[in-house]
Amino acid sequence: MNRQRDGGKPFSLVVPVHNEAPILSDSLSRMVGAFDAIGGDYEIFICENGSTDDTQTLIRELEAIHRPVEAHFLPTANYGLALKHGMSACAHDLVVLLNIDFWSVDFVRRGLPLLEEGADLVIGSKVMEGSTDARPFMRRAITRSFNALLRILFGFRGTDTHGMKALRKSRLMAIAEACVTDRSLFDTELVLRAERAGLRLVEIPVDVREIRQPSYGSVVRRIPEAIGNLMTLVVQLWRA
Repeated sequence: MNRQRDGGKPFSLVVPVHNEAPILSDSLSRMVGAFDAIGGDYEIFICENGSTDDTQTLIRELEAIHRPVEAHFLPTANYGLALKHGMSACAHDLVVLLNIDFWSVDFVRRGLPLLEEGADLVIGSKVMEGSTDARPFMRRAITRSFNALLRILFGFRGTDTHGMKALRKSRLMAIAEACVTDRSLFDTELVLRAERAGLRLVEIPVDVREIRQPSYGSVVRRIPEAIGNLMTLVVQLWRA
């Protein structure tokens, strides 16, 4: 399944997928083409979780076509659980967390060398200087407000917790297993716990251009769940 490249260690791209039938074939095929072009020993580990459209069928077809792709299927729609499962089950120690609608070859090219040089977790920041965030105003405002809240509640020293990440599984897996939130706040808890554990975190700027139109209704519906998970996180981390 994996392909050799000149220099560098092998790596896994972990991609959680849920109800992505409209964009899956095009985006995954472009992803394979892009990473084949830069070469290397890599896999694309798709973690499908609880889809109710044609996503599962498409993934099986694409897995048969594209050699770097391996897929696991989880019965429950749960973004955080899919990320945690993908981290645990993927083949390599160097892991990159991507979304099917938001990924960047440039982030991987810059992030993996930082891991090889000693970083434990590399975070693609949509907020830090040098980044370009082309999302609608409401999405940008939510990100900045949430990050400000993390600084107030937890003393978070970074600028972002959501989005693309590169990590060493050998350093982050135990922290991932300790996370008590899943769904949309899992990666936030992962970053906060890694920071508290004294791991070496590095942020790099990224360009954000989502390929699907945002659904503000879905964003609003997730707010009560996010608040509940945030309160759980407050209790757990303040006890630590």
